[in-house]
Amino acid sequence: MKKHLQTELKQFEDVFHGVLDSDVAYLMEMLAFAFKGQGKHLRPLLTLASAKACAPANSVLNADAFNLAAAVEMIHSATLLHDDVIDMSELRRGKPTCHTVFGNTSTILLGDYLFSKAFQLMVRCDTKGVLDILSNVSSLITEGEILQLKQNFDLSVTVTQYYETIQRKTAALFRASTWVGAYCQTNNVEPEMVLALKNFGQYFGVAFQIRDDLLDYFPSTNFGKDCGDDFFEGKMTLPLIILYQKIKEQANHDFLEPLWNELKNMHSYERKNKLANELTIVQKWMHQFNVFEECQSYLKSELEKAFNELEKIPDSDTKKLLKNLTQNLVL
Repeated sequence: MKKHLQTELKQFEDVFHGVLDSDVAYLMEMLAFAFKGQGKHLRPLLTLASAKACAPANSVLNADAFNLAAAVEMIHSATLLHDDVIDMSELRRGKPTCHTVFGNTSTILLGDYLFSKAFQLMVRCDTKGVLDILSNVSSLITEGEILQLKQNFDLSVTVTQYYETIQRKTAALFRASTWVGAYCQTNNVEPEMVLALKNFGQYFGVAFQIRDDLLDYFPSTNFGKDCGDDFFEGKMTLPLIILYQKIKEQANHDFLEPLWNELKNMHSYERKNKLANELTIVQKWMHQFNVFEECQSYLKSELEKAFNELEKIPDSDTKKLLKNLTQNLVL
């Protein structure tokens, strides 16, 4: 599926790794560890695909597209490093997290380094407005993380509040990824097409987070995510919010709140060891109350809106790629 943008992805990787080069050996050691076995580069892929969708046929993307794709990936990587420290996560994609090897202080500084390099790339760009877009998204991500932190272990959190959080925490960067990709090609494209790709990124990002939150509770649909992480961290994600609503509406007594309070009052390192059985119980309740099916309805709604935005751009191999990436979010 990525073959259509294979050349562009190679150029992105050259820019990404080139700008991170440093003569500080310890920094390079941390970078090598952090980016060993990297993920799918989904966000820069969306940036490049959006730029390609807006560029004239058979043309070469301008340097801004690659600088922006690299900046987007650096912002994402920096937030992951900081998140792992905040959540005290020991594993990411099955390997030890950076802070478990290099410590919290070094990991936070590494994230700060990535943010600084992202801004260096932004100011290289000739396209006006991209600095505003990406600096704003950095603020939105932080706001989302603070909202989520405040909502942890709070059973009163609503679906509306959940959406407000994930629109900042996750969807904002996806929206920015497609927006700046299209925006750096504005000499070749109508504003309506830029808006369609921007909106597509927003809906794609919300769907991505809903899907990720579902995978935390439903191992039969699990694709590499450690099951139960959100539960043990007390995160009020969509499956738990819907479960609590259904318990209040249909059950004779609230059997989730006592468990949630017990979880809240334990040290984080104790939760997985002492309450693994409780996670299994919560998963059974979710099956009993058809939580998966209801969450899927939210996921399908966001995916439908994403597909609708893609229909506003001309047919091309790049459009097919964006459709396939969206289809991959279906559970």
